[in-house]
Amino acid sequence: MLKERKMLVDELTLSYRMLSALIREHADDAHINPSDLNILGRKIYAALERKAGKVELVNPGISEDLSEPHLTFQQNCDDKGLHTWSLYLTLPGTARLADTPVKRASSLLELLAWCHFNHIVTRRTMFTVQTESSHLTEKELRATIEAFSRNFPKGKLPKSDLDDLAKPAQVRAAALFVNIGFDPLATTHLMGSHLTTGRTDALSFGATWENLALHFDQITVNSWQEVHTYRASGNTAVLRSLCKYFENSPISANEPPASISVYSLSSARGNSIARRIEHLYHDVSECYFSPGSVTNSRYILRIKDRFYILSAKNDRLTFESAGLVDDLLRALSATQSEFSPIIVDRYTLKESPLPLLFKANKRNAVQFFYQVHDGTAEIYVLDERGSLFHQELPFHDSATLLTQYQWFFDTVLPRLSFMISEQTGEAGFQGDVSLYQIVKNTNTGEFRLEPRKVPHSAGVHRYFNVQVIGDLMDDRPVFTIYCDDREFSSLEHGDALFQEVARDIFDRRSSGEGYPIYITDIDISKAMISDSGVDSLQTIHYLNHKKRIEERLNQALNAL
Repeated sequence: MLKERKMLVDELTLSYRMLSALIREHADDAHINPSDLNILGRKIYAALERKAGKVELVNPGISEDLSEPHLTFQQNCDDKGLHTWSLYLTLPGTARLADTPVKRASSLLELLAWCHFNHIVTRRTMFTVQTESSHLTEKELRATIEAFSRNFPKGKLPKSDLDDLAKPAQVRAAALFVNIGFDPLATTHLMGSHLTTGRTDALSFGATWENLALHFDQITVNSWQEVHTYRASGNTAVLRSLCKYFENSPISANEPPASISVYSLSSARGNSIARRIEHLYHDVSECYFSPGSVTNSRYILRIKDRFYILSAKNDRLTFESAGLVDDLLRALSATQSEFSPIIVDRYTLKESPLPLLFKANKRNAVQFFYQVHDGTAEIYVLDERGSLFHQELPFHDSATLLTQYQWFFDTVLPRLSFMISEQTGEAGFQGDVSLYQIVKNTNTGEFRLEPRKVPHSAGVHRYFNVQVIGDLMDDRPVFTIYCDDREFSSLEHGDALFQEVARDIFDRRSSGEGYPIYITDIDISKAMISDSGVDSLQTIHYLNHKKRIEERLNQALNAL
């Protein structure tokens, strides 16, 4: 039968090539629409072309019954440690398995798919598994085949017409198998570790933040009647499989692939692993393809103790590593060309207020949040394009903190808006500034946001107006700092500028206390902020300069 199929493939391919050549030779006289020829080519190559991971359909109506009573799946390992799988149409002992197998593949799933869609396996088929390192059992193997039957009944492919072939292929059905032949709980150090921490997320499980989802085998059937398999292993396998799943679904088209069924059949926590991954696929699809979604959103996910950011680039889903928490905060502070909301995976950062902040984020708004921890204020600002600013400061009192930041926003934001409108003719920032305190419920651990306003009693006369003006001179930053009406310049004081300013402020404080110095206004030249156009300016540029200069001023203050 395989020989007959090869003859048929060769003849069809040759016929198509001859037809294409004939049309090119007689292009002026031919009345064939090029798009019709293109569709014909797609039909032939979709059915016959061999590609990595593509399941070859070997029975285009040649034989009525290809089912086999016995199948043996054998795992092999070469001298380089590479594992492959072989399929034999016999049981051990009835024939020598050293004979050439009927099919080889890099993954077991590809062999199972080949058997299923070519109708080689039935309910009566008996299986034998021979492995070198896999934990695969006959029970798991049969459960996997049953899952095939549920997701792809009788191995029938979805109908495909000329309209389908005229468009890029789209996923019509999909299934994902996690940890085939691998039990992530086989190592004893994981057993019961979640009981001491309560951390049951399969991607960061237990006290040691283990990833229980390490091997992914994905199968998709598309609108061109092609069957594809994809395998990925390692800590980022879930992300690579996720991006592969959305590969043929441009985000701008707003047409997600078919929903995917997830299975994990190898361990006691298989159901929770499958549910976790299924939630992830669903939530990412909702993030980028649901009505009203923002296509340039950033999706945050934790695997083990590391964070990753999913985003759309060139209209396709991709991901990048964001490291530990501090690295993540830096990554989320990146400037944006337009509003880019941050979506946090439902299992990620549950111990942090960040998901609540990101959920409250609004387009064209600046939102200031602070949380008090034993004499320290942790500050977050989400600016008009969704960039995140983060800073930790010694906490004196809420009135001082809120007044200084409100004063800063009241002076900087109008200037930023004016610069953008003057250079581009478009309106700059016209939104609101909102102030919130983050409060944690000590009983439930849940966070809430409480709106705050600058107290009326906190008049500006109580504080110094600290204004910073910066520019580049011979590619070196030059600062002039005004403390009320007193001027301090790096042209006069050089490297001692910040020490002189800190000393002046400390001497003028009637309380003599060393609470932090806050910059209330900053005017930095465009050359110091960004190499791009004025329209690339956003609030976080000024906040970052404010933070860096305040750190130097407060270091000088603490040294007095």
